[in-house]
Amino acid sequence: MLAIIVAFGCGATSATSPPVHETAGLTSPVGSKAAPVASESFGSRPLTLEECIRLTLEKSPYMDMAQVEINIKKIDAKNQWWRMFPKLKLYVTNNVNLTTKDDKSRNKLSVSFLSGTWDPVGSYLSHDASLLVTKLAKYEKLKTANELIANVIKIYIHAEFFDLIMHEQRELEELGQETLSYLQKMYPDAPVVPLEIRQAEQELKKVSSNRQTFVEQRVYTEMRAKRMMGIPVEQKIVLAKSDFADRVDTAYAPQKISYQELRSSALFAKMNAVRKELSNYGVYAAWADYVPKFTVAVRTPDPISSTTSGKEDFYLTLGINVPLLYWGELGRNIDRAKLAQKSEGYRRQISELTKEDNWYKGLTEVRAMQRDLDLSKVDLELQELALRKSEILFDAGQATYKDLVSAKVAVELKKIKLLSKQQNYLIRKLDAYALTGRLLNHYIEIKDDDL
Repeated sequence: MLAIIVAFGCGATSATSPPVHETAGLTSPVGSKAAPVASESFGSRPLTLEECIRLTLEKSPYMDMAQVEINIKKIDAKNQWWRMFPKLKLYVTNNVNLTTKDDKSRNKLSVSFLSGTWDPVGSYLSHDASLLVTKLAKYEKLKTANELIANVIKIYIHAEFFDLIMHEQRELEELGQETLSYLQKMYPDAPVVPLEIRQAEQELKKVSSNRQTFVEQRVYTEMRAKRMMGIPVEQKIVLAKSDFADRVDTAYAPQKISYQELRSSALFAKMNAVRKELSNYGVYAAWADYVPKFTVAVRTPDPISSTTSGKEDFYLTLGINVPLLYWGELGRNIDRAKLAQKSEGYRRQISELTKEDNWYKGLTEVRAMQRDLDLSKVDLELQELALRKSEILFDAGQATYKDLVSAKVAVELKKIKLLSKQQNYLIRKLDAYALTGRLLNHYIEIKDDDL
């Protein structure tokens, strides 16, 4: 089974990790902060990112499915190994003579132990190929783990920024309520509701609706976390607060990695290398069709055609099956295997080109979003200066209360816009970094012997 050690913290696991114990295909450090969490404790204390990742890797059906696929491939490889040795089947026939009434000669029984067709060369090649298929399945499991870890981190990013945005939305709602109260005091006895009051009421409803949308998105984020960790939806959990946004911004830096490094270390590059090696076995198998096949049998003589009177005699029969006339089919199979090998090479080349394009596209988007983020920070600073100016003018009696509130609302809107851009920037940066496969190294340790 592929051994994965969950490491806690943003850095990779050190060489002096504490003792570990097996847990559903994963091994967790004993005595660490991420020791098994009792389900009843979820509602009493925040659930850290590292705990969420560990539970997701333990409970996710995606990881279970990937492990089942590995186990299937291992069984296939074991079957191919034993096919290098001849099989034996017991074959018993009873021949009944319908023309005689003599009970002694009426029934003729024969016993045979047959191997069937024995192809040690083909089985050897199939065994080697099945080992590569097993290795590919292990890489697929790592790829699944990489995607799950990225999804868990995204959940924490969304949760953290939804909380920040909801706080700013509450500030907007309070400003809207203050504005509405101010206007109602200005027109206490108006026979008809002034347009300004109606506009303020509508703006307040809009702000409340927007905040409720973020509340629902926050609830959905927690539900996703529960599903990924295998926790019942009705059970209460609290996602821990942390400086996680800063950690993502500093720890996951795809722009510091060249594409040459990516090609040599990323999971997709390793998987392509295995696929390249695997494509050779189709050609080997086509050539192996020229190799003779064998049969082995231990049997008693055929009672119908045999002239031997001894009923207890056993004979060892060795057979060889040599291909002679196949009308060029074996040669065409070799040509087809070579074409299939070439086609697989083109598929790998297209896959690498697509990955390279996605890599540079991701880096370009990350840099563009970073520049846009810097501009938004400057815009917020300018808007805060404008608010300060409005406060001074209002205190001096040179600006109305409406002007002051408008300046405050503009600042809050800039803050919300900046938070949304920061959230999108971190998500895009994480997606770009996840392409390298190095996200695994921050949270799990992979043993080379298992690959």
